[in-house]
Amino acid sequence: MGNKFEVAAGDNLWLKKNVNCQFNCPVDTNVPEYIEKIKQGKYGEAYEINRYSNVLVGVLGRICTHPCEEICRRCLIDEPIAIRDLKRVAADFGFRDARKLGKKAGTLKTRVAIVGGGPAGLVTARDLAEAGHGVMIYEGMERLGGQMWAGIPDYRLPREITDAEIEANVLALGIEYKLNTYVGRDVKLTDLMRDYDAVVIAAGTYKEKALTNSKGKPVENSNHPKVVGGLKFMSDYNRGVKVDVGKRVAVLGGGFTAVDCVRSAVRLGADKAAMLYRRTIDEMSATEEEIDLMEPEGIEIKFLVSPTRIVLNEDGTLKGVELMVNKLGDPDSSGRRRAVEIEGSEFVYECDTVVVAFGQDMDLSWCSELLGSKRNTQFPELKKAKGWDGLDRDDKTFMTNIPGLFLAGDFYSGASSVVQAMGDAHKAALYLDRWLKTDRVPEMKLQSIPIQRPRFAHGYDSVTRQHMDLMTPATRRKLPYEEVELGLTRDQGATEASRCLLCQHNIDINPDRCILCSMCVDACPYNVLYMIPAQDLDGNKTGVIPSLSRDVQTEYSGMLLDEKRCIRCGMCVDACPTEAISFIKILNRAASYDELVQKSPS
Repeated sequence: MGNKFEVAAGDNLWLKKNVNCQFNCPVDTNVPEYIEKIKQGKYGEAYEINRYSNVLVGVLGRICTHPCEEICRRCLIDEPIAIRDLKRVAADFGFRDARKLGKKAGTLKTRVAIVGGGPAGLVTARDLAEAGHGVMIYEGMERLGGQMWAGIPDYRLPREITDAEIEANVLALGIEYKLNTYVGRDVKLTDLMRDYDAVVIAAGTYKEKALTNSKGKPVENSNHPKVVGGLKFMSDYNRGVKVDVGKRVAVLGGGFTAVDCVRSAVRLGADKAAMLYRRTIDEMSATEEEIDLMEPEGIEIKFLVSPTRIVLNEDGTLKGVELMVNKLGDPDSSGRRRAVEIEGSEFVYECDTVVVAFGQDMDLSWCSELLGSKRNTQFPELKKAKGWDGLDRDDKTFMTNIPGLFLAGDFYSGASSVVQAMGDAHKAALYLDRWLKTDRVPEMKLQSIPIQRPRFAHGYDSVTRQHMDLMTPATRRKLPYEEVELGLTRDQGATEASRCLLCQHNIDINPDRCILCSMCVDACPYNVLYMIPAQDLDGNKTGVIPSLSRDVQTEYSGMLLDEKRCIRCGMCVDACPTEAISFIKILNRAASYDELVQKSPS
């Protein structure tokens, strides 16, 4: 054959190349397992598998950015599995059937304070409480949930879903919390450091980015009262504050917050709402799905335009925003092509309200007691952070320069997605637990389980992706605050789950039984099994596909399985005369996984 073949081991490299969905999931969700449970109609177990990693299953089943789907192996056939939609199926039909959690927090003597009750804070609290640590959450707003309720509108994420899952999957463990309590104002961070064994800052990003021009200078008249930040706009909307947006609204930005703002503006009575974005649709951080949801609501997007100034009428009222037409230049530090303004292309987009949704940063004012040379005498080990003005975090331990002070989520990384913040929080809890020398938070490890042949529905490889129904545009106008995406039905969920290729299943070849007869090679319908000579094996790799050299057959030395193309049909298993070939299931899960969901080898 001429090429060196890599022999894959059942390790993280194998997981990355074969169970792509789980490897690419920030919270390490055991995707194939919960999809298999849905196919079996075991919604409660599917929910429990999800809950271990996602914590708030119904929430992520609606708003997760689903990086798992980008590299789903089903793409080799047609479209990826609707992994996020199936997560919602597990939540919609399994929440009530899932095993109820009881109090565990406080069984250890250690106590941890968490600053921020958003996604990162809640996940950190859950993990630590499961391990037995006493946990207190300090939240500045009047409800737990952070941007899940203050920033994301109810027609995307109903409030009752967020509240119910926080109560059942987090607070039920015995976690305590204080609302309307701003650390830095109502309680000092230094006091928390004194009173608790460890402190986690998971305060998110709530500082609006200013409206600036291409040179980084503040845009003229950007402080006008009808120019509003995207976070404040959504916070007011979600709190039910009546906002007069006028007839025309311009939203500056191309991310998820911008999409939420422009869709909410329509619901607040705007006749016309538009997103104004400096690049093209290919560079937008908002997904194609979000854009598709906007179009039936009469929202337009103007690409390749940048704001240069806010234009006022003679009486001081808002006239609109002056824009410049752009062209795309070379890529910038983000990897996206730079927006280059075309001189002399200015025009005014007239509107009654301008919403600035350019993103957000960490607000460090409340923890200023730990920052700056004048304060460092209290914590001499604190040094100037590299690259930003916050606290310096060791990414191996998630602890700052101050012993016992940890950072989790967006407060360290900058604005990201809910699922990314949750993934960061899982790691912070793990290393905090290790620092406290309790070692009660389990770490994910690969396990191999012998199983029977996986069951595929007849014609599964030709089943098309299922799509949930959406509320019609007319109904959206009548019920503006109701959820637009209606979710997959049970039947749709079962059909979609049947499309999964069950990538966690693997063919195992026993070298002590294999006689190199090649009957498996002949039986394979997709030609993914090969007998290969020794010189074609990569000698630097070892693992579950062993060298099978025999004195009686020196021409061939081993078997090669192309796992990327293997469909797990089992015909090689049937053809093998010595029963040398069998199925195993390789899973990446925590040591305590079996305590959370009943072990099922099939």
